[in-house]
Amino acid sequence: MAPLRLAWLFAALIAAGPVGAESPHDATIRRGIELHDAGSYEAAIKVYESVLEDDPADPLALYEIAMSHQALKRFDRCIDYASKAAAIRGTAQAAAFSVLASCLDGANRDAEAISTFERGLALYPKDVMLNYNFAVTLVQVPDRERARKVLRVAIEEAPAYPSPYRIYALSLAEDGELAGATLMLLRFLMAEPQSDRAIDAAQQVVDAFADVFEEPQADGEKKITLRIPEGGAASDEADLMFANLALAIANAAPSQTNDRAVIPRGDRLSLAMQVFMFTVGESADRKFKHTFMWKHAIEPLLELEQRNVFDAFAHHVGALARVEGAAEWTNQHSEQIERLEQTLAEMHTHP
Repeated sequence: MAPLRLAWLFAALIAAGPVGAESPHDATIRRGIELHDAGSYEAAIKVYESVLEDDPADPLALYEIAMSHQALKRFDRCIDYASKAAAIRGTAQAAAFSVLASCLDGANRDAEAISTFERGLALYPKDVMLNYNFAVTLVQVPDRERARKVLRVAIEEAPAYPSPYRIYALSLAEDGELAGATLMLLRFLMAEPQSDRAIDAAQQVVDAFADVFEEPQADGEKKITLRIPEGGAASDEADLMFANLALAIANAAPSQTNDRAVIPRGDRLSLAMQVFMFTVGESADRKFKHTFMWKHAIEPLLELEQRNVFDAFAHHVGALARVEGAAEWTNQHSEQIERLEQTLAEMHTHP
């Protein structure tokens, strides 16, 4: 998986109305947010300025105007407003720390960005977006081990939020943990099965199973390639050597049936993914089954098998990555795909 320049992602502070109905200017701020979301950042800024003329310490207006300046890459202005918002206790304070740190990062003030995240997390240690956005910065520093530590908090607090799984996968891949990265990418695809990011993640999963598509040798056998992380890198939870071995075994999945009939590429990928998950599930020791990786990645994936939808999930992944035959399979098995969609919805009921 190639290194990526990661964009900042923020949770919406306001759904039906401003968080906590904290501001007396709710309707005006809501109009500014609508303009911001439509890409009219200058117009949104004017709306927020009208609020701040009346109340220079309105925390939501300060936070939102900082966001709009950030969108325009006016990092100094963003820092100015976000600093004021971050100094005010309230429901917007944690988010204000996030946008402040992001603008410090955008201004190439990395050390100050990290310090700001640390100050924010000292006040809000379980805030999902503070932990997630801190991880994005740490991956870029890089401090991938610490990034995974804060990502685990974000995932534990919001298991249905897709982005932390993706960044966790990136950090593992950068440390040479291909199997662990593949597990996290699959977990990401469970939470976000349809998007441009899902297409990219699916392609990365298929790349991890590239040997599946190689033709067998003259004697009908396929070689097993075990990828060992450079420098003996391991996950934060436990050594993932067993998962790397499971991936190697899965990559040796047959391309032909016993009577020499060629297995379609989409079916071949599905078979390999099922072998991978079966081997991971059976080979993990008792100690590993108490780890974060087991609870938040492997266990949910194994649940797809228990619910009899993993084959549909595997073909869906193949279809996203345009593996030959996978899209045709999904079109011909609409009931299985519908059951998969229902299952994923049930497993992610807390966005």
